[in-house]
Amino acid sequence: MSESNNSSSTLLAFLLGATAGGIAALLLAPASGEETRRKLKEKSSELYEQGSEQATRAKDVVSGKAQEASTAARERARQVSDSARTQVTAVKDAVAEGKKAYQREVQES
Repeated sequence: MSESNNSSSTLLAFLLGATAGGIAALLLAPASGEETRRKLKEKSSELYEQGSEQATRAKDVVSGKAQEASTAARERARQVSDSARTQVTAVKDAVAEGKKAYQREVQES
């Protein structure tokens, strides 16, 4: 989980740095206000699209990991249930054998 947070933080820092650099370059470039606004709008649209793509990829990864964890948990629960069922059957059989042995002992006495 920590590795995912570090990756997310790194990606966010990169995107913010790229955005700040792009804005600074546009503001310091010798261009008209109208042209600068157009460039800012284009760059912000590009960044928005890239962010949306990254969010979709992250969602897919998280969804896949959640599905894997869910499947593993179900399998483990099935194994525990089967083991418990086997142990209960063994205990019932042992109790039945103990009753039979006790009854034989009482009859012989």
